[in-house]
Amino acid sequence: MRRSYALSINFPLLVASLLFILSAEASSAAQRDPPTASATASMPPYCVDFSAEACARIKAVLDTKVKPDYCVPGFAIVGHLPKLTDEQLRICYAQPAPPVSAEQQRKWDEQDARTAAARKRRVEDARAMVREDWEKYRTPIESLEIGFRCELVDKVSGDYALQKLKVSMQGELIRAGLIGDSAMSIDNFVSNAIEAGKTQAVNGACERMSPADRGHFRAWVAALIR
Repeated sequence: MRRSYALSINFPLLVASLLFILSAEASSAAQRDPPTASATASMPPYCVDFSAEACARIKAVLDTKVKPDYCVPGFAIVGHLPKLTDEQLRICYAQPAPPVSAEQQRKWDEQDARTAAARKRRVEDARAMVREDWEKYRTPIESLEIGFRCELVDKVSGDYALQKLKVSMQGELIRAGLIGDSAMSIDNFVSNAIEAGKTQAVNGACERMSPADRGHFRAWVAALIR
C-alpha cells in the first residue's frame, strides 16, 4: 500500500520570518546608503556616509554628552569585543576630546618654551660659527678693492673674483642651515670690506706696495678666477 506524505508548512511563521528579514535588510541598507547631496548639506560632519535616520540616532547619543560604555580604549582594534556597529564606531570617534587640565596645559607650555629656546640657541650658535668663518674672506675682499683702486686688476676680473668669494660664503650659509636668514647678509659683509679697502687705498696702500707685492697680487687674482 502506497503512503502519501503531506508537507506541513506553518504559513504564519514563514510570513513573520520573511518580514523580519526584509525589515533587517532595509535597516541595514538605510544605514549603509549615503544620503543625497541636499540632505548632506544639513548634516553634521560626523554623519558623512550615513543616512538621515542613522544620523538622527548618532546625534541623539552625542547630544546626551554622555560617553557610551562601549567607547572604551581600543574600541576600534580588530578583534575587540564586543564588535561595534558602524553607528557605534562613529559615535565613539565623534566623542569630544577630554578637557585639558591647567596642570597639563602648564607642562605643554613649558615644553614649548624649552623647545623654542633650544631652537633659538641652535640658530645663534650657527650664526656665530658662520660669522667667525666669514672673517677669512674679509682680507681678500679688501685686497681686491685695493687692487682695483691701484689699477692692478680690471673691473671684470675683480668682479668675477669677488663673485667666487661670495659663492664660497653662500656655501657656508647653506651648510649651517641659515640660507635665507635675514640676520646673515653676505652683501652687508662684502660692502663693509669693500669700504675698508677703499679707505686703505686712499690712505696710501698703493704707494706702500712693492713690485713683489704687486706681482703676488696679480698671481693671486689669476689663481682665484681660474
